[in-house]
Amino acid sequence: MLPEKSLGFVGQSHHGDKQAKIRVTLLVGANMDGTDKMPLYAIGKCKNPRAFKSVKHLPVAYSANKKAWMTSNIELVFLPTNTTSRTQPMDGGIFRNLKLHYRQILATCRLNAADERIPFKWDLLDALIAAKTAWGKVSNATIANCFRSVGFVNAEDADRSTHEVDEESDDDHGNQFCNIWERLAEIFGSDAMPSLEKYINVDAELGSTEQMTDAEIVDSVKNVSDDTGDVDNVDIVDLEDSGETYIPNAPPTIREAFSTLDVMRRYCLSVEDCPDNIMEYNDRFESLLMHQMPKSLRQ
Repeated sequence: MLPEKSLGFVGQSHHGDKQAKIRVTLLVGANMDGTDKMPLYAIGKCKNPRAFKSVKHLPVAYSANKKAWMTSNIELVFLPTNTTSRTQPMDGGIFRNLKLHYRQILATCRLNAADERIPFKWDLLDALIAAKTAWGKVSNATIANCFRSVGFVNAEDADRSTHEVDEESDDDHGNQFCNIWERLAEIFGSDAMPSLEKYINVDAELGSTEQMTDAEIVDSVKNVSDDTGDVDNVDIVDLEDSGETYIPNAPPTIREAFSTLDVMRRYCLSVEDCPDNIMEYNDRFESLLMHQMPKSLRQ
């Protein structure tokens, strides 16, 4: 869903056979006050994507099937009709908030590539990394407010007249995203892009499951190898229009990692509002590199 390539997706029907070719389904869960956020679970189309080559640890749990849909280990709970907006807090704003953060990350990376006039790469690994980061940005207060908005309230919180407030509100993120969106519109043309609101919710009606007939179930079992094949065409499809060829990034060398660490430290020291704990993360990363250095020398 690159900003400049999503206009044609707006207003289309996203059920039945009209499924997006490039997609990943995420399982998202949390308790009602946001203190226990489940790690994301991702379902893609390919068991061994090229983007995962040389990657030892994925950012989220991952599995695959042919359509990147949920197909097993599901407990069905039948709710009354027309109650989704009142009984499902994830649909009450948590999904939207997650997508807002995710698409802001994607749009920021797209803008950086356009400004620097460098080829833009966004493969499945990039998407999962961004999704995990976006999930981390969904605050406890946002989750609690979404649960509260559909009637899930702790007894001790029932008398509260005000909601919790995020340290960094959705309005702040919205303003940042608006600035990024305006700059992208200047580069690609406003006619080529939907409104920001439509972009955030562009796949709100996209199906993640299907009702299969008995014959389709039998056929899927017989052809299970096709659902988790090793051949991944997803990354190439995204680049065909530009004539580029996708080549997975080689793992960074430890020398490159040390160089990047130095750049990050110098950047942190050059900005006025850099949090103090950022430098602590840099120190922890340096410790990791020093631990890996002997292994690198042996190799």
